[in-house]
Amino acid sequence: MKPERCRAIVEAHVDEMKRLLGVATWKIRVDFVDHSDKNLCGTCDRQLPYQFAVITIDPAVHSSQRDVLDTLRHELLHVVLAPFDSYRALAIANIKSDSPMDKVEDKAWELSVESAVLAIERVLDLGRGRKVPSILRGKSTLDAQ
Repeated sequence: MKPERCRAIVEAHVDEMKRLLGVATWKIRVDFVDHSDKNLCGTCDRQLPYQFAVITIDPAVHSSQRDVLDTLRHELLHVVLAPFDSYRALAIANIKSDSPMDKVEDKAWELSVESAVLAIERVLDLGRGRKVPSILRGKSTLDAQ
């Protein structure tokens, strides 16, 4: 996709997506870059104390508006999970950088965060073209009784 088309899609949707995901107060910059890894659609770097994030999106790996919006949503979900970054910072404070333990922790962190983002995406996808089950809308089968 051409970078200007990708930028137009993001600019048309980012504020509403931020609002819907509960991160409207964050200052989020979206950069459009050519990632050397073509399996990498986007990245998100967060600074929780300042509620600031930088998202990068590679237009070359996206072929449709849906692809761009899926990547934008995925990276914004990393912002939603940013409070866990504080826990991680404290948890690794005494681990020597580049040590075997640091490498293990880094892989465990990446797997945990990406798994959490994917789980949230699956919940959000329930509303895509399907009726969201009433229990996920806060209704119980006991309400009818």
